Amino acid sequence: MLEKKYLLFDFDGTIADSFKHGLEIYNQVAPWLKLMPINNEKEFSLLRDKPSDESLIDLGITGYKLPLFYLSTRYLYSKQIERVPVFPGLKTCLIELKHHGYELILLSANTTSNLRKFLAYNEIDVFTKTYGNLSMYHRDKAITKICRRLKIPINQCTYIGDEIRDINAAKKLNMKMIAVAFGGFNSRQSLLNAHPPKLIDTPQQLLVELTGHPR
Repeated sequence: MLEKKYLLFDFDGTIADSFKHGLEIYNQVAPWLKLMPINNEKEFSLLRDKPSDESLIDLGITGYKLPLFYLSTRYLYSKQIERVPVFPGLKTCLIELKHHGYELILLSANTTSNLRKFLAYNEIDVFTKTYGNLSMYHRDKAITKICRRLKIPINQCTYIGDEIRDINAAKKLNMKMIAVAFGGFNSRQSLLNAHPPKLIDTPQQLLVELTGHPR
């Protein structure tokens, strides 16, 4: 009997091309929380070489501001979810991976409601489980908890994400991991510096990596 294989996908920056909208939302809440605005992509690029927790500190999102930031940005995100696109070629890639026998699981710090709205709007029906509202921190613990709940061994899972913290979480768990550099929060170079097991630049490369051939 063939061993079941599981793919655990991060959401923002891996499935959803939410960079532009995330930047807009940040600048909407920045005055209210008295945060430093990000006026252009060049300013944002200075943050892309750091783990997200360090970037939050640089922006002044600490202490009591942290939960307020998450609540407000998630709410505004839900109001424009239909404007957030899927990365080009990613939907086809997900469908093909499912056809190849992989079980796909989605996890995110974004809300479960936002995840489901996004998937429904984009007619993506490939994920067997969707887990939202996860902490920005300790992603390794969240993955461990999910695997225990589903009664699946971590050595049968591959984690796919776009951030340095995703790479670090996989290392802590000694699990297979593929970092994606096609539009996430962190720069390609910063991902390379974190030494992921694999780094890919397009959804097509992801499909080749996991199945051995493109569609």
